[in-house]
Amino acid sequence: MRIALYDPISVHTASYQRTRPSLALLGIAHEAQKAKAEVLVVEESRTTHRRALDAIRSFHPDVIGISTYFDPACMLLVKDVIREFNRIAKIALGGHDVSSRPKEAAALYQPNFMFLNEGEMAFAHMVAAGFNLTRVDPQLVEIREINGVPVIISKIPYPLDSYPLPTEFPPTFPEDKRYDEAAINIARGCIGGCTFCGGAKKPLSYMTPARVLEHIRAWLSLENNNIDLMAPDFTSRAPLASEIIRELNRHPEAGGLKYFFSVRLDSLDRALDLAPEEWTAFFRQNEVTIEAGYETGIARRLSREHLGKSEDAEKHLASLIRLLQTGVKVAVDLISFDPDSTFAETAQDYTVLLGLARKYTNMTIYPEALFRELKIFPGTRAAQIFGTKDYRSRPFKDRKLRLLLDTLIGHRDFFGISPHRSLTSSLERIVAIIYFLQKRGDRATVNMIDSFIAHLEENPGQVSSHLPQ
Repeated sequence: MRIALYDPISVHTASYQRTRPSLALLGIAHEAQKAKAEVLVVEESRTTHRRALDAIRSFHPDVIGISTYFDPACMLLVKDVIREFNRIAKIALGGHDVSSRPKEAAALYQPNFMFLNEGEMAFAHMVAAGFNLTRVDPQLVEIREINGVPVIISKIPYPLDSYPLPTEFPPTFPEDKRYDEAAINIARGCIGGCTFCGGAKKPLSYMTPARVLEHIRAWLSLENNNIDLMAPDFTSRAPLASEIIRELNRHPEAGGLKYFFSVRLDSLDRALDLAPEEWTAFFRQNEVTIEAGYETGIARRLSREHLGKSEDAEKHLASLIRLLQTGVKVAVDLISFDPDSTFAETAQDYTVLLGLARKYTNMTIYPEALFRELKIFPGTRAAQIFGTKDYRSRPFKDRKLRLLLDTLIGHRDFFGISPHRSLTSSLERIVAIIYFLQKRGDRATVNMIDSFIAHLEENPGQVSSHLPQ
């Protein structure tokens, strides 16, 4: 059996413009190989769409497995691949979009099979069964039907220690394995609760520390020392995350590298409390960047009825400051705009961030997060709280907040982060326009705003004079 696995685009690649291996599919491909299938993983993020289609066609697959995302552009690519090949191959779908809203996915894509949640073990079993539902073992997988589409759910969790080393990756297209970042799927699952996220919908599990070290050694053999310890929240289980850090500290070859990982601030706090010396040593010995899910410092917006991040705004901010004080590079993730927030709340957020940026030069914000609007993902509480039936955001309650967001987006080159402008400078410009709108109140017009921005563009040195004292 020949299996082509298609990844329309990596979410991280789309956001940060850095290529990483398609972790969603490489583990599935590895298990399919062990079930005696010939496999090819096609990574759209490293080629053109036309070349991706040609690679699938040339491979002559019996089954095409596709990983789905919420992103509208990805949905169009998935539909195009299905339209191109559904007459000559069986179509099997999995991924975030399918797991979060299986009924809608079945109707939208009309595949032959869908896989919910973890796909590695279930997909391998279907390969062994020849994708014949009469041959499946009910002890290994559960079969449901949604809108006429068979849905396969594994009854056996996938052990992350089985994930292939980069030196064992199955064949990919493009063929070269040169990625900007090495990625290790060290953990799955999450502690949950974030309104805007669909959740991993997988049991919380970790790779063992010894296996993480094996992956790092394998990536180093491929001359890649830029390591992404990939997990929805690396410190979800503080003891397990700390054991991994302890293991890396014990081995000199794992030191002196560049590391990246993502955390919730509350879970990282627990890890720092549990093993402070180990974390300090790791930060000191390596160049570490941590993406911190801050989102906002406003108590009402942090609550479960809003973003579902924390019930204690003061502690939330204190956790961010504690991380900044370690000296590691901290990439603050933000969601500054949503339909139920107010201009005053967002103004307060940006003012606090400006103060932090002035004090901590190790703080950064990803360009697309600097003035991010909440995305309404299907299958999330955010879709119920902030969205319409077709998963669009409801209109903003606060007209001035909408005006501020439109202004920032419309003048992105002036307010956004660029290689030639510091984070502090961008935040000063944003706070200046906020203060301008505060003073003008309901009298503010688009023409007035454009004139003010034109003045600042001609006189950038005067931005500070328009900030609140």
